[in-house]
Amino acid sequence: LHLVSVFALAVLAACGGGGSSPKSAATEDGLKTAVAKFGDAILRGKTNDAYAFFTKECRDTVPKSDFAVLTMMGVAFLEGFTDTKISDLRTGNVEVRNFSPSRAEARAEVRDKNGDLFSEADSEDFSEWIYEDGGWHSSDCADYDSSGFDSPPTPPPPNPTPCHATPPKATTPHPG
Repeated sequence: LHLVSVFALAVLAACGGGGSSPKSAATEDGLKTAVAKFGDAILRGKTNDAYAFFTKECRDTVPKSDFAVLTMMGVAFLEGFTDTKISDLRTGNVEVRNFSPSRAEARAEVRDKNGDLFSEADSEDFSEWIYEDGGWHSSDCADYDSSGFDSPPTPPPPNPTPCHATPPKATTPHPG
């Protein structure tokens, strides 16, 4: 269950829609609202909206397509592992610590459709948020860096015969 909790909150702390840079007040309430909107964007499958909550540095490091794919993979894992539909989950209470108007840390609960606690954050689940460009943005994007992934295999060139086979020799018909 701990793995599920950590994973659910990693999904929240990290993935259609417009994706414009979200604006919010440089206050603790503004941060809580941003974290909740970020979590809800991921839980609704709005990866463009969620991606907009990354800092500029994260957006420069993590391609939007990688973020979308890794988020979808995380959702599939979560749904398969817990037998819970992600669409039945909601962002719960948001907790903030080390707040300043330019930087803070936050974490969020995940609640099911009945309002029951699905995943509770533990002390290691805080992620850093930075106030830039008129809004709060997550700087916690290391889990979405796909540079360590192997690139997909290159398909072999087309070859009508297997590499180890010898092409058949032309034969002449034998007279009768």
